[in-house]
Amino acid sequence: MTKIITTLILVTLCVNCTMGKKPVSLDEDNMKKFRQIAWNSLLDGAKKTVIIDWRDAGVSMCTWRKMDVICVTFYTTEDIILGPIRVVIDPYSKKVLGQFERL
Repeated sequence: MTKIITTLILVTLCVNCTMGKKPVSLDEDNMKKFRQIAWNSLLDGAKKTVIIDWRDAGVSMCTWRKMDVICVTFYTTEDIILGPIRVVIDPYSKKVLGQFERL
C-alpha cells in the first residue's frame, strides 16, 4: 500500500512540474538559439558532412520519447544512406537531449 501511495505522489508531482509551462514560441530569435545549440553539439566529423549553412537548418516542434521537444535538422552528404542529423533539444532548459537515430 505504501508503494502505491508513493507512486501516486510521484506521478502527481511529475504532472504538476510539466503543467503551467508556457509554450515555447518558434520566433526567429528562438530558432537562431536552437540552431546554435544544435550546431555546437555536433562532432567535427558530422559538421563536415552538413551541406547547407547551419544557420538555415530546419527547426520544428516534434515528439521524442513521448516528450514535446525541439528538433533541429541538418541535411548531410550521407542523407541517402543514413538520413539527416536531427538534434533534439528540451524547449525549456535548452539542453541537448540527444539525436534521432540515423540508419
